[in-house]
Amino acid sequence: MDIVISPTPLDIVTRDDIRLSGQYWTPSADSSPSLPIVLCRTAQPLSHMEAFARELVQQGYPVVLQSVRGRGSSRGRFRPYFQELEDGEDTVLALQRKNLLSSRTVLPVGLGYDGQSALSLSLSAPCECLCALAASAPSASHFHSGLCTNGIPTGFALYRLARWLPKYAYLSRAAFSAWLAQPRWGNGLSPFSASPALEEWVLELRASPTFNSFWKHPTLCPRSFLRNLPDLPTFLATGTAATTCAGTMSLAQQISARNSEPLELWMGDWDDDVLEDYAPTAPVTQRLIDWLQRFSQKNGTNALGDQNIHYLIQKGDGQPHWQGWTNWPSLNQVPQKFYLTPGSLSPTPPETTATSDYFDNPLESPPSGNDWSFTSCEPRFGEFRLPLAIRGDVLAFTSPPFSATTTLLGSPRLRLRVSSNRADTQFLVRLVLVPSTGSAHAIAFGAARLALRYGPENLVAFSPGADMPATLNFSMQPLACELPPGSRLRLEVCTNDFPRFPLATNALPKKGVIAYPRPVRNAIEFDPRGTNRLILPIFNKAPPTTVVPDGTLRK
Repeated sequence: MDIVISPTPLDIVTRDDIRLSGQYWTPSADSSPSLPIVLCRTAQPLSHMEAFARELVQQGYPVVLQSVRGRGSSRGRFRPYFQELEDGEDTVLALQRKNLLSSRTVLPVGLGYDGQSALSLSLSAPCECLCALAASAPSASHFHSGLCTNGIPTGFALYRLARWLPKYAYLSRAAFSAWLAQPRWGNGLSPFSASPALEEWVLELRASPTFNSFWKHPTLCPRSFLRNLPDLPTFLATGTAATTCAGTMSLAQQISARNSEPLELWMGDWDDDVLEDYAPTAPVTQRLIDWLQRFSQKNGTNALGDQNIHYLIQKGDGQPHWQGWTNWPSLNQVPQKFYLTPGSLSPTPPETTATSDYFDNPLESPPSGNDWSFTSCEPRFGEFRLPLAIRGDVLAFTSPPFSATTTLLGSPRLRLRVSSNRADTQFLVRLVLVPSTGSAHAIAFGAARLALRYGPENLVAFSPGADMPATLNFSMQPLACELPPGSRLRLEVCTNDFPRFPLATNALPKKGVIAYPRPVRNAIEFDPRGTNRLILPIFNKAPPTTVVPDGTLRK
């Protein structure tokens, strides 16, 4: 097949007169007219996409690559997520006006941020027939939960925003985490100061804890579109940042429940950075191209076969491995309750009322210096290496040892009854696997904010001494983890976890006001009713329908 080595420039003008730069890659004349046109709107340089585009052209797909607003040669101001919906619609309308679509449908494609852009386009594009493809980690209810967890910004996600800065402004992870732990977040004081528009966006994000106060564009919520979503063959993939991303699972289950077309889902990859890598040899890209190849072999009939759901199973005493099913493995979950008692996770509630509290002073230096990293294998909050037994800023609850191999598959749920001496504070939790031999490592994380105890849109100050203890619900991200016999689980509760989350101010946010951190004393209230409980999704170990060996793709 002849390939156009130099694609044709393809620029379009949006409804607000912004020119977006792109390329059109033409397949050979004998390619099937029933194949969709692949559209990838990317925040990466188009030069990173060339090998990927050639792979698709070899399969007979026409391809459109486009730099999103404010990136590459495209004009305008880059404001993550806000801009993609309308610009995507304008791009499809422009393709129609240029007669590039004719009888073809549109297949949005993207990795990472580009995948979220593709997903939003697939949910709302002005196209009567649309095929959807997103290799991404979309959030549970809207894109912003990848950057915030219950109103609390996520340090690692903020660091990933730094890739949109000019190269001269790139910072190391250590330098970036140091900024997360300092009290002053103001214009010109952040690592984003080299890009004022992006810095303003990040500062607005931190000062706006609820969805409506920051994500003013209601169309950024994929769930709101599901009722209007046509049946679509769909490919979704996640990285390791959230192990098995909650949003992808939730979204995919809803699509699966109402969609007669097939779904292919890969939950939890080896490296989160693969969601940004368009090299044809990268794992997610390889699976994406394989999916497209099988799609093209069906000549656009959308008949890709059964649903394929794959999980990367983390192992407490060995290398992770892929397992696959042709129906939802979560149907085989058996919830198991553990009750929090002072110092332990118990199968029975505490016999009497009790209180455990801790003191956190965010202005003090970390107990063991500045040895921070973004890896999830360290067992302690803040990657501090002091033993938990002598830490006054962490509460720990440890389970009895598991007698047999146990697989956790799904979302742990946690409920805590808490109080504080501040009007607002945050509670951060992590679930830690403690094997009988070897080092402990965190397998799941969660966060909740006291002032949002009545819901994500209700910011209500807590009145110390006047209000009753509040009940906080934590929906921790799904996990796929195999616990070896003799291992224990430890639940850790704290207020600051650098650099996974920025420094807690322990104060209600005020627009335009730089909040300085305040010390806080937080408490967990125990009662015989068992209000404080952790519910684990134990997987019924029936053999999977399909086992996918490491490093191979299911054909």
